[in-house]
Amino acid sequence: MAIATLAIIAIVIWQILSKRDVVPAEPVKPSIAVLPFEDLSPQRDQEYFSDGLTDELINRLTKIENLRVPARISVFSLKGKALDICEIGEKLDVANVLEGSVRRTSDKIRITVQLVKVADGYPV
Repeated sequence: MAIATLAIIAIVIWQILSKRDVVPAEPVKPSIAVLPFEDLSPQRDQEYFSDGLTDELINRLTKIENLRVPARISVFSLKGKALDICEIGEKLDVANVLEGSVRRTSDKIRITVQLVKVADGYPV
């Protein structure tokens, strides 16, 4: 289930990033940083799963040709820090940021993601 979710997320992200309205003067590779997913479970006991999900997304996205994705060590250095999306984009030199959360209650897991454009801080 998690792998299927990751695959769908990766496809959606790639489709969004590959559709550009403005052609830059210099060809620029699309870029995205996958921030560590936040554990929003009532018991806060899903950090291992959340980190694994983040790792898997980073690994899958790095396989997409012409997509720049900062390494795990770079994004995890920001974990737990209260930074603005624009600051994160500048620190990691990316145009887009994927943020997400994991919630687990009894036998249900809810994974939410949001792709945010660094230039204006609004969701894509």
